[in-house]
Amino acid sequence: MIEINLLPEDLKIKKQSNQPSPLDNLVYLIPLILFVVVVAHLYLGLVFISRSQILAGLERKWKTLEPQRQEVQGMKSEINAGSSDARIVQGYLSSRVLIAPKLNKLSLGLQPGIWFNSVTFGRSSLVVKASVVSLKMDEMAVINTFWENLKNDKDFRADFSSVELGAVQRRLVGSYDVVDFVLTAAITPK
Repeated sequence: MIEINLLPEDLKIKKQSNQPSPLDNLVYLIPLILFVVVVAHLYLGLVFISRSQILAGLERKWKTLEPQRQEVQGMKSEINAGSSDARIVQGYLSSRVLIAPKLNKLSLGLQPGIWFNSVTFGRSSLVVKASVVSLKMDEMAVINTFWENLKNDKDFRADFSSVELGAVQRRLVGSYDVVDFVLTAAITPK
């Protein structure tokens, strides 16, 4: 007998082919995916538990070290307070004028016939009172040479804003003319 199927094509029953459909492969993939998810959760759970135990151990150790930490913190605050004092002292030290090299320059620059009567160093200036005697009667030339040498010496002038020749007085000692003079070097404010 001949069968005629008059149904439209979309309603007709189609013959199954022997080829596997993509859904058949998916059936095998679902258990594999579930297995991977379960293993990953187990692994992450074990990692979490081990890290939690390590963290708990570190917290216990931190609590036992708390007194030492507080002691160190106290020392650190003392050091910081001391360092602010040290900064103040360092500021004073950086603004000071070293007098020994200046006195050395004064003594090295002495011309024959000059001697110091007094050298006074104060907060604002260095004052040198000196005298000169010359057999050639050129006392002022000796004083000017000494003064110019000091003014031109960069090491000597480093901390001074000016080196000025002050009062000059001539006096007679026996048969010799002695000239007294004053040099004033003003300290540069810092």
